[in-house]
Amino acid sequence: MVPVKPHMKPPPNQPRVLSVNEAHKHADFKGNYVSTTKYNVFTYFPKALFEQFRPITTFLPLALVLGVSMAKEALEDFHRFQADREVNKRGVVVFNPISNTWERKQWRDIVVGEVIKVEKGSFFPADLLLLSSTNDDGIAYVETVNLDGESNLKIKKALDQTKGLTKHNIATFKGEIHCEQPNASLYTFTGNLVLHRDHIAKSGPLALSPACILLRGSSLRNTKSILGCTQMDQHGRHHCGAEQVMKNATLPPSKRSRIEHQMDKMILLMFALLFAMCLVGATLFALWTKNVSPRMWYLAPDNAPTAFNPSKPDTYRTLCIIIIYYYTFSSPYGLGTSSSTFMAALHSSRFLHFLRQLYGNPMASKSSLT
Repeated sequence: MVPVKPHMKPPPNQPRVLSVNEAHKHADFKGNYVSTTKYNVFTYFPKALFEQFRPITTFLPLALVLGVSMAKEALEDFHRFQADREVNKRGVVVFNPISNTWERKQWRDIVVGEVIKVEKGSFFPADLLLLSSTNDDGIAYVETVNLDGESNLKIKKALDQTKGLTKHNIATFKGEIHCEQPNASLYTFTGNLVLHRDHIAKSGPLALSPACILLRGSSLRNTKSILGCTQMDQHGRHHCGAEQVMKNATLPPSKRSRIEHQMDKMILLMFALLFAMCLVGATLFALWTKNVSPRMWYLAPDNAPTAFNPSKPDTYRTLCIIIIYYYTFSSPYGLGTSSSTFMAALHSSRFLHFLRQLYGNPMASKSSLT
């Protein structure tokens, strides 16, 4: 056996050598402090929380409620994703200056500065500067019901210097658009257009107004087709495609229906009722303890002076009664309501007689809370 010095810890499975009356040699050994606690300052919250959810009676109901609610949210957001994908995959005719041809592109592939052609009845895939239309005076009729709710057609007019452009001579068109910084206004626009040919200024700046701006979300009416230049993107107004809509759009809100607010009041009322039941139970127990329990010597409580004192067990018994009665108010209380409204929203979207006047599609519910 390998000898071990007194001040050194022995290897595993080896006997220890302790020096008597020389405790300083054993400073590396653990002290004599004893701790029987389960937690410390750092491990209390995670370990205690884990312990609370270990019983299946606690975990399963909560998991059911959270699982169903999260599944409902995921399904609703998946429907939004499908709608976004359908819009982004729509096609439009775009002029390619390299090949000098017109090509078909998806809306999501449109970039700033491209010239596109929009047909009658179609929606504008981006915020556009109206260059020309099939009408001789450069006028285009636009419906903006999706933006401001107005069904009356609005008149848009191209500049006199560009209204003669057609799909055959668009290749000769060059210019620069100078415009304001991004903003969410639907009714104002400040900018100018400078026309160029062979990189030499052909004219001075031409003032632009809202009358020559075509916003995404609106559609072309009573006009065979128009040519427009994309100038807004979906993250900065007047710089490429979906800008006006995205600047005015917000993230899907975290809505709460009226019935949920009513449920909150009902739950508060239920807890008030629970507290009242517990208070009445504790009072009755105190009366029973004072008047009846002293004669029941055969119950043999461990601490008779405390058990038979009606003023001492009041708080303790109130807590016990709360624990007993609490399970009468189940945590999945709102699960049935939210699930039923969700199924109702899915069912209502399948009614064929709820048709949109413009598209002819069935009604679509954006949220199960409406």
